[in-house]
Order: sequence, then C-alpha cells, then structure tokens
Amino acid sequence: MAIILRFISNGLAGLMLPVVLSALLVGCTELQACALGAPVSIKRSEYLPFDGAKLYLLIRAADRTAPVLLWLHGGPGGAERPLFRYFNGDLEKRFVVVYWDQRGAGRSFDPKADPHRLTIAQHLADLDAVVDHLRQTLSQDKIILMGHSWGAALGLLYAQAHPEKVSAFIGVNPLVATQKGKQAQYDFVSAEARRRKDDEVLARLQQIGTPPFKEAPKVLAMERLVQRYGGVFHEKPSRTWVLAQAIFGGLVTPWEIPRLIHANNVSLEAMNAELLSLDLSLPARASHPVLDLACRGTHRHSPL
Repeated sequence: MAIILRFISNGLAGLMLPVVLSALLVGCTELQACALGAPVSIKRSEYLPFDGAKLYLLIRAADRTAPVLLWLHGGPGGAERPLFRYFNGDLEKRFVVVYWDQRGAGRSFDPKADPHRLTIAQHLADLDAVVDHLRQTLSQDKIILMGHSWGAALGLLYAQAHPEKVSAFIGVNPLVATQKGKQAQYDFVSAEARRRKDDEVLARLQQIGTPPFKEAPKVLAMERLVQRYGGVFHEKPSRTWVLAQAIFGGLVTPWEIPRLIHANNVSLEAMNAELLSLDLSLPARASHPVLDLACRGTHRHSPL
C-alpha cells in the first residue's frame, strides 16, 4: 500500500493509478473467488506451433479446473468449431472444452503448406502435441477425447496408442471403415431413388459411378445425395438460420466461411486415397471408457 501511495503523490505516476487499481481489483476478485470456492472461468485462444504448422486452439469453460474435453472435428479438414459451439455449447458449463482446428483446417489452414503433409500419421503426431500441451497448461494427467466422423477415427487411433493420456473416448457418428461406409451410402441412395422413381438421381448415380470413389468431388457429390434423401440429419436444420445465428453470436466471421470450405476440400482431396484403406471395424481392447454415439437415420458411415 505504501508503494501505491508514493505513486499517487507523484504527479506523473498518478496517471498510472487506474491501471494499478484495476490490477489490484482483478487480483482481489480472483482471490475472493478462490477463497469462496467459486469457479474461475477460462476463455482463451492460441496458436500452438508444431512441425511446420500453427495449430489453432480455442479453450472455454465456466470452471478452469473441470475435466478437459478435446473436440476432434470431422472432414478431414472440416473445422466444425462454430457448429460444436452452436449445438453443444452447454458442455462448457461442465468441462474445459477445447476446440482444435486440425492441420489444414479452419484457422490452422496455411495455403502455402504442402498438402502431402496431410496424412493420418501427421494428424496423430499433431494430436499428441496438442494433448501434451493441454495436460501441461491445464494441469491434468488425462483428458477426454470426443470425435465426430473422421475425428472419431483419429481419436480412436490415438486412444489406442496413448491410453495413459486419455480418460475416456466418445465417438459421434464415427468413420470406421471408409469403403464400407461409401458402399452403404451408395446402396441407400440407389434404393431410395428406385423407390421414389427419381430418374434425375438415378442418372446422377450413373455419372458418379460405384464406390470406391478415388476423387474427392465424387465423395462430396454422393454425400449431397445422401443428404437429399434425409440420410445425414434426423431433423434437418435451417442452414440460413444456423449461419445467421453463428455469425451474429460471434461463433464465426463471414469472411472466415470461404476459408473453411476451401480448407475442407483441400484436406479431403489430399487424404481421400489414404482414408480408403482405413478399417477400424476389427475389435480392439480399450483401457478406458469408450462411447459410440450413432445418430438415428444417418447413412454417412458404416456402424461399429
């Protein structure tokens, strides 16, 4: 306190009074919160440099001491951070939720980077760096992995390789066996088109051909047909409404959206051939809880 009084008595240093008092107020508020046992929130974004990339992380929680949950988005390259926060933002009340834009996706996308670096092995190495960073900075031995689609495959591979760092794994509509999944999509669309006598879609199927699809545009074209017949969403949301809510809610910026789409296409094109050989349907022992959430009515991926 004597130091602060000397600042006040000095004309020039007196200009620093608001800054000093603000710092004291923040410190006292945090000390009071700790003393009363009140949770201290965390809202932080950062870039983690690793192996030639800058990996974007957004960390949010009502209580920074809560269990850490790391979201692994799909794609590959489909940074779903805005959608995760829009639909599942309540998780931040119970967990320290970490949204990671994977290498080549979202805010981690580098247009000058070599797309040949986008491999399953590289994503696993990136994930290990992210997990170790979170364990160290958030003072937790293990974290929860929650993956959607391709992110679920990534999380499962990682959890099998590093069980000592994972407390639980949750797969949401997981990508398990790529070729089986693409065949299931084709069979679903073909059967629906014949049942509905939809000559337009039947003609489009002939243009696309039968799986496996070695070109990314054909993969995306088939997914659009699956979505057309209700095989993606159980209850299809209004894209316009969701997009407007996400923009005005500060979850995504309008100029960020084209970058998200472009990054998704680049990653999918780069990794499609490798993903065709992915098959995680063989049983494997897990040393941690594993939960698979397959959405009713979806035809995007083959079941476990």
